[in-house]
Amino acid sequence: MGYRPFVVHVATLLRLPGARQHQLRVGHLDDLVATCSKVPSTADISVDVAMEAVHGGILVQGVIGAPWVAECRRCLEPINGYLRVDVHELFAEGNWREVEEGRIYLLSGEHLDLEPMVRDAVMLELPLAPVCSDSCKGLCPSCGANLNVSDCSCGPVSDPRFDVLRSLYS
Repeated sequence: MGYRPFVVHVATLLRLPGARQHQLRVGHLDDLVATCSKVPSTADISVDVAMEAVHGGILVQGVIGAPWVAECRRCLEPINGYLRVDVHELFAEGNWREVEEGRIYLLSGEHLDLEPMVRDAVMLELPLAPVCSDSCKGLCPSCGANLNVSDCSCGPVSDPRFDVLRSLYS
């Protein structure tokens, strides 16, 4: 098993209720992909959290940051951005039912693995339909020209399914 940047040793924290510990971790994660956007597997994901020993576990609060890349859903140009996700989660000894219901993350022994929390937080915040700008004109449906760069000579496209309705107004 190689180096795991999001695993934190918490034995001391568990023995001192109310104790706090700050962690700043940076690492890479694979397979962070949502429909049209993704976090590159070589990108640095930062985790800046405060951990506090509470009754039954450890409360983790802080911020996760990660860069993302995508193609604009309208014009297909490459775009990128940066996520900042606030987290407030409980790590505790429990059963898989509580984990599956999203109430806790598992705390196993003297180690706390932040990776599942990081993965969940980033996946939920990745844009599902990213656009380069709200005013993006997209591509011409006939010739495929990028309408943000130049106009095309195709003219408006008529949908033949509406010809009968158009004849009512003629």
